[in-house]
Amino acid sequence: MLITMPTILKCDIDFKPPQEWLELWKKTRHILLEKLGYHVHDIFLHPTDFGWHVIIHLGDEVDDSFQVNMLQFLLGDDHTRVKINFERNKRGEKYWNILFTNVIWRKPLEHPCDKCRILEVVKEVTYHA
Repeated sequence: MLITMPTILKCDIDFKPPQEWLELWKKTRHILLEKLGYHVHDIFLHPTDFGWHVIIHLGDEVDDSFQVNMLQFLLGDDHTRVKINFERNKRGEKYWNILFTNVIWRKPLEHPCDKCRILEVVKEVTYHA
């Protein structure tokens, strides 16, 4: 008898919709996966500061990491996360499918004075005095 390992899909949703939207979202994910030929065991939602982390347990083994990433994309995973996971897969990283609970790095905002004429004048006066 062949025993297959279940696949775990992970999605990051950076939005906190009303509860009835979430329930409909879960139903539509279930329908989508079943139409694609997968059996859904369960869908778990874990709240985050910005939205939800979703864990979906499939009864089927999906041994292609690109296929898993594609399924997560189709389910509505954060597109930046999908792109990062795609690049991790191309590099052959073993632990590519990570949901972060803490923000590790955020692009710094552009300083509002960088394009300010007053700052240019101050620099001119300071360096040419």
